[in-house]
Amino acid sequence: MVHKKVMTSCGLQPYDRKRPSTYEGNENILNLVPPRLLPDIPKRYTGYRSSHKDRVVAERKKNRNAWRTMGHALEPLPNPDCYLKKGCGIKPPMHCVTKHLHDPCDLKPPLPKEPPMMNQKREADFIKVNAAENIMLKYCPNAIRRGIVDDKTGHFENLIGNNLEKKYVYKPAYGKTPKYLLKRYNKQYESEVAEDKYNGEFLIRGTSKLLCEDEKQALIWGLKQNWEAVNKEYICGLKASETNVQQRYKIKLEQEMDDIKKDIELLEKHKFVYVPRD
Repeated sequence: MVHKKVMTSCGLQPYDRKRPSTYEGNENILNLVPPRLLPDIPKRYTGYRSSHKDRVVAERKKNRNAWRTMGHALEPLPNPDCYLKKGCGIKPPMHCVTKHLHDPCDLKPPLPKEPPMMNQKREADFIKVNAAENIMLKYCPNAIRRGIVDDKTGHFENLIGNNLEKKYVYKPAYGKTPKYLLKRYNKQYESEVAEDKYNGEFLIRGTSKLLCEDEKQALIWGLKQNWEAVNKEYICGLKASETNVQQRYKIKLEQEMDDIKKDIELLEKHKFVYVPRD
């Protein structure tokens, strides 16, 4: 084993890992190096600690066994020389529970104050009472009940209460045109009158002329003939497999039929038709 040595003022000395002492008889060059100061390590935060913790712990240890026993039982303990018999041990007191039973008389209905009238005839005449009721119904038509008799014994059933009769037919506004439709019709009529007046001014100026009824019907008939011709061509061109060109031609025919139909509806809608003069 090789021992390391260092050069000192006293000659070669064995090397010691521990820091040599600093007294005068044992000098070392390492004593000239100032010691390294380590930074202070802050204490770890362990949470809040109450200043009364020690006192509370001491009181708890002091009173720990205070409630361990409540003293001896009030009854004397059994003699160990005599063996226990059945039912002679210490038992908790039993509370007697009394059940309140209802009196059977309370469940019965109360007795009537007056005895019921048995086997007594009424003095009213049913024929006269029925006649009086019918006479009163004649002068009070609202009191007449609407119903049906669906049995040979005369079982009567009301129509209104059983959803067998339509109630809305008796409303005052039933069968009449609603107010919002009348308002819409009046606005439409006023707009048509204003349009006719405007077109009449152009007619007076000579810029347009009014078509007579025969010319109007002839124009409508010609449009219908055109629509039938286009429709016939459209139906004849239908095939199971079509190319892109055929599909575009089919869409074009559909657009032409829609335009002709709109023109026919426009002519039939207006009573007066004006066209520009040639």
